[in-house]
Amino acid sequence: MNYEELMTDIKSRKLKRSYIFYGEEEYLMDYSLKLLKKEFVDKDLESLNYVVIEGKEADFDMIFNACETLPFMSEKKIVVVKDLNIFSRKKSDEGRTVKNSSFAELGDYIQSLDNYVCLIFIEKQSGVDNSLTLVKKIKKVGDSVNFSRLKGKILNDFVKKVFEEYGKVIDLSNIRYFIDSSSYFGMNTDKNLYDLKNEIGKISEYAGNKKKILKEDIDVIMSRTLENNIFKLLDNIAQKNTDDSLRLLNEMYLAGEPILRILYMIIRQIRFMLMYKLSKKMGYDNKKTLEKLNIKEREFENIRKKSENFSEEQLKKALNFCADGDRNIKTGIMEEKLALEMLVVQLCVYNQ
Repeated sequence: MNYEELMTDIKSRKLKRSYIFYGEEEYLMDYSLKLLKKEFVDKDLESLNYVVIEGKEADFDMIFNACETLPFMSEKKIVVVKDLNIFSRKKSDEGRTVKNSSFAELGDYIQSLDNYVCLIFIEKQSGVDNSLTLVKKIKKVGDSVNFSRLKGKILNDFVKKVFEEYGKVIDLSNIRYFIDSSSYFGMNTDKNLYDLKNEIGKISEYAGNKKKILKEDIDVIMSRTLENNIFKLLDNIAQKNTDDSLRLLNEMYLAGEPILRILYMIIRQIRFMLMYKLSKKMGYDNKKTLEKLNIKEREFENIRKKSENFSEEQLKKALNFCADGDRNIKTGIMEEKLALEMLVVQLCVYNQ
């Protein structure tokens, strides 16, 4: 089952006797445990009706004793066992397996659990093999819950809710822009909801007393590192350094930056450099040019300095190359990473 189905169990107050929590989203696991405590455990009686057992210290008798003790003045008793590491075919650090350990009888015992207890196994350090006999026995009276990354409307609602907790309002288009900027779905990334909450906190703090979050607020916080890397990439292109340009591009990719976002930032900086040159050509001073570009002074200074490395003709041709690369990616003519690598090589060679 998934996170949404678990929420249905909790909100309908129809808990199964046992669950195995696993997956990449630790935030959702932690949130689910908090919600379980809130819904089923009286805060004043938590020490009696909510038991946490660390897996490294656990044995079958410890779990048995925790589950056999009746709840005190409560409908449910919740027993949580953390990182037992017996639900996959890989051995744990201590080499424990279901076959040769005291946990061999655990599956049969769980099937005999009374309805007053909910036994939850938290597996943050290892996966779950649903083909194991132990897991199959647990699923006869319970289920395994895969806490995978949120998607679609559920993820959008999560982001909106966290911004609201900071007293901020954000529309759907900027929610999607924030998610795209976060690299939450980037390859080779371990970004999770805790990271998103942290970024939302930074953006909200930056926005100050302003209630509505705009794209510009997101850019200031989320694009800072990528922006600096893009300027470094453009420096290497200006110096006709193909090897270093490709190396930097690969570093951004391995850091989890989406290819289309890297391309967007390249186009953005080249376009601003061209706009700066054209504005100066028309006789505008820096103050007027800054107003026309409508960007922060820090970024303007970078644009002004970097534009000296390119001629007007080079920047116009570079934008044409970028348009071709964007078209090749979006029409599927070329795989996106290869298309961006080809673009970088084109830009370097053209500047020679």
